[in-house]
Amino acid sequence: MFERYAKSLAFVDTPLGKGTGVLVQDHYVLTNAHVVLPFEHVRLTFPDKEEFTNVPVAHLDTLADLALLGPITTTLPSIALEEQRELPVGTEVYLLGYPGEVETFPKPTITRGLISRYRRWDALGFTFIQTDATVAGGQSGGILLTPQGDVLGISGYAFADRQYGLVLTTKDVLPRIQLMLHDEIPETASWVWTSHLKGRTTQNVTLRHRWAKVGFVIHAPQGTHVNLTFKEGLLSAHAEYAVCDAAGMYLRAGEPVIDGARDEFSLERPGPYYLALMGRGSRTNIAVESNVPLVRHPESSEDPLLQVGEERYGVLDYPNDVDVYRLVLAKGETVNIHVSALMIDPTLVVDLLDKPLPNESLLIDMDSGKGLFGTDAELTFTAPKRGTYALIVTDLSGSIGGYDIQVRPPYEGAPTPVIIQPTPTPLPSSIGPVRVYTSKTAPYVHIRYPANWSSELPTRIARNFCQVPGVTFCLTDPYHIAVLIVVEDDLGAYGLSDISTEEYAALWKQAFGDKFKIVREETGKTAQGLDAHVLEATLMDDLLRIYKLFLVKDGKGVTITFAVFKPDESMPQEVKRFVQNSLPKIIDYVFTSLRVE
Repeated sequence: MFERYAKSLAFVDTPLGKGTGVLVQDHYVLTNAHVVLPFEHVRLTFPDKEEFTNVPVAHLDTLADLALLGPITTTLPSIALEEQRELPVGTEVYLLGYPGEVETFPKPTITRGLISRYRRWDALGFTFIQTDATVAGGQSGGILLTPQGDVLGISGYAFADRQYGLVLTTKDVLPRIQLMLHDEIPETASWVWTSHLKGRTTQNVTLRHRWAKVGFVIHAPQGTHVNLTFKEGLLSAHAEYAVCDAAGMYLRAGEPVIDGARDEFSLERPGPYYLALMGRGSRTNIAVESNVPLVRHPESSEDPLLQVGEERYGVLDYPNDVDVYRLVLAKGETVNIHVSALMIDPTLVVDLLDKPLPNESLLIDMDSGKGLFGTDAELTFTAPKRGTYALIVTDLSGSIGGYDIQVRPPYEGAPTPVIIQPTPTPLPSSIGPVRVYTSKTAPYVHIRYPANWSSELPTRIARNFCQVPGVTFCLTDPYHIAVLIVVEDDLGAYGLSDISTEEYAALWKQAFGDKFKIVREETGKTAQGLDAHVLEATLMDDLLRIYKLFLVKDGKGVTITFAVFKPDESMPQEVKRFVQNSLPKIIDYVFTSLRVE
């Protein structure tokens, strides 16, 4: 059985990773879309060392996470995919593929396991077979077999620390192959290749609102040096730009667009690079000039209008892409919004489009919708007034792929309705007016912070602090000399739900202690009576000083951090007095105000 199928399994090789492919009808190779994206061509090899370089990615289904490569010219037999009956849980199965391979011409492997259960993805009505057959990177696109040699499905995912694999059944794969072959994937979820499009060295952009984003693709050889110049138009407002590579790794993140500003960088990795211009205020005109052609991504420049009861498919086309939908609601109208996906981990944000809210008043959800992986975004929302609301879909990890978004009436068992809150009224305190931050998930974190601190982060280094995984709240002071960061970790997700506060603090010291010089460290109790660990550390010859409070309660790790930059001699005396006199009192007040319940 193994020899029968192994010879028709392809090893899929891209500059970013490896995977498995199955030779199917019409000499196409079937694999997962996440194996090949964002590359338009890949390398294929078979166990007999037959090699195909520069094989085109002919068809993509970003909703089902499938791709067809080729066609290729080969005498190898194709593997017939047929709809199979659902087998009982406990049935023995075999998984074939190329897990963990690094060789140039590897051989496929076989692992044995059981059907553990069946899982359903409601968004597209797919059924996945869960198996305990060993899964590792490179297995994506492999096949699951019965002892009799029937192909049950295409493997694509691992979860629960790779203890289980998920396999999409042939019953669901076959119709998607036909949709790809006949170019019938829904247009709003279709993938658009850009290498054949004509780029320009000068691009003019209009960003209509704070969530507007325009993406450009840079197709240039590895090692190319890129020079950019930005110019603001007559309608000038705050905007930012970011540059990342094919893997979603930032070269620039949230840099302010300043008239006449120049930037330069080298393309050190293979594959496309992406330049994104992002609105951060009102309508803005920007021109960008480059020494290499910039291909404007042809995604729709309009923000589609959604109606209650409507379902729509979309796709995040490049790392850190943002899709915006408009939804008109009457005052007091309640709706449920749900975003589900296979290839991305969606984040959903609700904002007023015509009068953007302060960041602390936005409605944000990541995982309340459960779904196949427990990562669907969902919230039930009551409009505080009549208006046009922005529904923003993105993936904070930078993944690309399709998704399903639904706007529907609230239903029994849906998340509790929430309403956009006005900017909180300041409260009096010993450090002046303060506001209260409360986290969105239990156990709830509460702190009080200065009312004049802002979530608008004009400096790149401040934004870098706020992009650390787990950050739920991030502010800077009026002088932009200090950053307040709240990190909330679900320790159970890492198998650490039983660790103590001391052990939680030790994890940070183990990861970063060699980079910082710890100058003070102590343990004690919060005003609430919870164990806390506090430390003070310096970096870069005291140019940066951090103050951290660690706390663990009910499986949640909480870290409150102040990152304080040393004022240079050119700064006004009031900034130096703020750092020397006011800031220590603020840090002590915020730490003392912490409650977790």
